[in-house]
Amino acid sequence: MRISAISMGKHFGMLGKMYGEHRFAIAPNEQKAFKGFINDAFIKVFKTYVWYQWYYYIPQGIGFYLLYDWAKKANYKAGRKDPSLYANDK
Repeated sequence: MRISAISMGKHFGMLGKMYGEHRFAIAPNEQKAFKGFINDAFIKVFKTYVWYQWYYYIPQGIGFYLLYDWAKKANYKAGRKDPSLYANDK
């Protein structure tokens, strides 16, 4: 266990020099609260999931649209009455 300089009896003016530790800070009133919010929330999400991965959803979307269109047309055609069945009615 490493013993700290304060516990060894040194005072704050006589402490050893710390090497390799740097801390930089900015006051809270100088920071931007929403810095990068638009970029991270909308633009980055759009690029990641829409622009770069279009091949995951565009082919399936086209396929499902064609299937939906065919089903709507088939439903309309199946629901119509055939006029030849009622040709002999009076």
